[in-house]
Amino acid sequence: MLKKINWGNIVFELFSVFVGLLAALYVDSLIAESEEKNREKEYLTEIKNDLDSDITELEEALSGMQNNFESIQKLNKAILIGEISADSLVDYFGRLIFIKEFRPNFTAFDIVKSKGELNIIKNQKLIYELTELYEFSKDVERSTQEVKDYYQHRLEPFMLEHFDLKDYVWNDTVTIQSNQMIQDPFFQNLVLMSVQKYGTQLHFHKTYLKIIQEIKSALE
Repeated sequence: MLKKINWGNIVFELFSVFVGLLAALYVDSLIAESEEKNREKEYLTEIKNDLDSDITELEEALSGMQNNFESIQKLNKAILIGEISADSLVDYFGRLIFIKEFRPNFTAFDIVKSKGELNIIKNQKLIYELTELYEFSKDVERSTQEVKDYYQHRLEPFMLEHFDLKDYVWNDTVTIQSNQMIQDPFFQNLVLMSVQKYGTQLHFHKTYLKIIQEIKSALE
């Protein structure tokens, strides 16, 4: 005689297995979610550290850029007035030797992208802002490169011809007077273009600083 099948026990056992699987999946999901949150927190901390580093470096660079721009502005003002002392002329040009540079740091953001884990960062607005910042950083670096190129090809040759920058004095071979120089159309154009180049560099870097300060504040 065939043994009667206890369907109730079978159903109960199957149900128990099913519940066990669901519980295991739920636990695995919780663990994965916890690990993902930890990675997100780690990435955000590293991104914030990069922004902190950029702010410190950029504030220092801006001090030098501001100094350069003010020197150019003083030269431009002298042209408008039509008068400047020889010492001031050499001094203002001498300050332009030191070109401040700033290189944005995207190390943490690049790591997240390279791992294909941008989706881990739930703040999509932050991802968008960092992506836009990355694109804008190219303009920031380009503005400094344009200053360097202009200095190398236009300003430096002029300065080497007329000034002994080591001692911040006129070259012995130069007889032209400072007030005559600022009336020279070539000199005036040189200064005018310098105002544009150095002014653009300063503007881009100030704007960049404001943006990264806002992004950093949103992370705090």
